Amino acid sequence: MSKGNTCSPRGAHNTRPSVSGCQRTSFDDRHADALPSKAQSPRLRGAALVVAPRPYDGVQPIAPVSIEFAIADSPLDPPGSRTLCIGYDGPRPRGMVRHSQEEAQVRLSIQIEGAKGLTWPVWKELVREVEELGFVGLYCCDHFAEPAPPDYDSLEVMMAMAYAASHTTRVELGLLVAPVSWRDPVMLARQGMAIDDLSDGRFILGVGAGWNEREHAMFGYPLGDRPTRIARFTEALEVMTRLIRTHTPQTFSGSFYQLHEAMLLPHPRRPTPVMIGGSGPKRTMPLVAKYGDIWNGGGMNPDEVRERNAALDALLVAAGRQPGDVRRTMMKGIFCGRSEDEYEGRLRGVRRQAGNETAPQAELLEKLRRSKAIVGTPDEVVAELRAYEAAGVQEIMAQFLVVDDFEGIRVLAKEVLPHLS
Repeated sequence: MSKGNTCSPRGAHNTRPSVSGCQRTSFDDRHADALPSKAQSPRLRGAALVVAPRPYDGVQPIAPVSIEFAIADSPLDPPGSRTLCIGYDGPRPRGMVRHSQEEAQVRLSIQIEGAKGLTWPVWKELVREVEELGFVGLYCCDHFAEPAPPDYDSLEVMMAMAYAASHTTRVELGLLVAPVSWRDPVMLARQGMAIDDLSDGRFILGVGAGWNEREHAMFGYPLGDRPTRIARFTEALEVMTRLIRTHTPQTFSGSFYQLHEAMLLPHPRRPTPVMIGGSGPKRTMPLVAKYGDIWNGGGMNPDEVRERNAALDALLVAAGRQPGDVRRTMMKGIFCGRSEDEYEGRLRGVRRQAGNETAPQAELLEKLRRSKAIVGTPDEVVAELRAYEAAGVQEIMAQFLVVDDFEGIRVLAKEVLPHLS
C-alpha cells in the first residue's frame, strides 16, 4: 500500500486459520450494501461484519465469512468504490492480490532492459522466478534497438506482458516505459486495459515521451525536438486518461491526436494506472501532477529525490489533488555482490559498453556509484534503499542490464528482500 493509503487491518477472530494482511480490491455497486457509507465513515478500523456474497462474474458465492476491515480511499479505485483492507476467514475473492512485501514502506521490483537480448525462453524463466521469489513487480522497457550498435534480440513488450499476465497470479506487471513517439495512445490504452483485466488488476501502463533517436530513424518514426515531444506526450496523456478513466464518449481535437465521440469497450474493472517516467521539473513533473497515478524517476540521489518529491506535492495541491494520489517510484541500477566473482556477474552488461571491456572491476564499480547506481554488499544495498525510502520513494525498480542475470535476482531475493519487510 502507498503511504497515502496505509491500512492497518487485523486478522479475523475465529477458530479456523485465517489469512490476515492488507488486501486491495475494488467493490462495485453490487457490493455496496455490504459496506458502510464512505460519507459516514471514511476510515474504519476494527469493525466487523458478516458478508454473504452473491454470484459475481459467473462465480458461485462462497460461504458467509466474518471480516474485520479498514476502508480507505484510493486514487486508483473506480468512482464510487473503496479500498477494503481485510483479514478474513475464507477463500480469496477473485482479483485480490497479496504481495509478500505489503508491510514494507519501500517495495522492490525487477526491471529488465528488454532490448539487450530478451528472448521467449529467458522471459518465461524471468516471469516464473520473479513471481516465485516474492518481488512486488516485473517491468520491461519498450525498445526496438539500442541507442548505438550492436543490437540484440528483443521481444514485443505488449506480447510479453500478455504472456506474463496469463502465467502469474501475484506479481505486478508494467512498462518502463512505452514511448508515445511510436506507440499510438489509443492502442496503448486499449492494450493496457485488456492486459490489466487479463491479470485481474495487476498491470501498470508506463509511458514516456520517447528519446532513442537511432530506433526512430531506423523505422521511420519522427521523434522531433524536445518541445515537440512534450507537446505530443501531453496530448497522448490526455487521450489515454480520458479513454481509461471515463465511461462516456470522448471528443478531443489536438495537433497530434483526435477523438470523435470515442469510447473503448469493455470498460476495465478498474481505471488502469498510468505511470509517467521522467524527472524534468519544468515539463514532466507538471504532467505527473495532472495525469499520473504513479511517478517513476531516475538519476537522482536521496536528497534530490526529496526535493523533487516536495515539488511534486506542491504541483499536486495546485492541481486540486492530494500528495498521496501519486505513488513515488524509481528505476535504479542495483549491483549487489558478496564477492569479486559476484560483482563480475553483475557487471556483464556494463562491460558491453565501449571502454569498459577490460577496465578494472573497482574502477567500474566506482563509475557506477558516481552515476548514482546502488552498489554494494546486501547490507549496503538495504541501507541505500532505506535512504531512498526516507526521501519518499515507495518502490524501487531494480534495473538489470543483463536479461539473464538470474543469480543477481536471487541474491536480491535472498539477501535484501527479507530486510525490507
